[in-house]
Amino acid sequence: MSDHKNVKPVLNLNQGFSQEDLALLLSLYDDNAGNHMIWVDTDGNVEIAVLTDLTATEMEEVLEGRMKFHYETLPSGNRYVGIEAADDEKYLSDLHNKLFNDWKSGRQGFLDQE
Repeated sequence: MSDHKNVKPVLNLNQGFSQEDLALLLSLYDDNAGNHMIWVDTDGNVEIAVLTDLTATEMEEVLEGRMKFHYETLPSGNRYVGIEAADDEKYLSDLHNKLFNDWKSGRQGFLDQE
């Protein structure tokens, strides 16, 4: 990986983004740094939070009014973020499709990642 590690891509569901863009975002996070949460703000921006000091519920409270929806907490060490997640084509495709489908359908709050 090159210098892109310092630049977090902005992924907006209204503007659209590719699976490659999503892979880049996932690759910037260390799966072993803690549990993570993928969430979407009210403007359609996809964000990833590392839950080192807060639970998902506490994060919801902190982001109240800014968060449209979020998925279940991604446990550390399970390759949901990081380089291995970014290289998993099926995971990327499923997550990419789920994000866009959930956004288009107007879903809100906690969403299970079935």
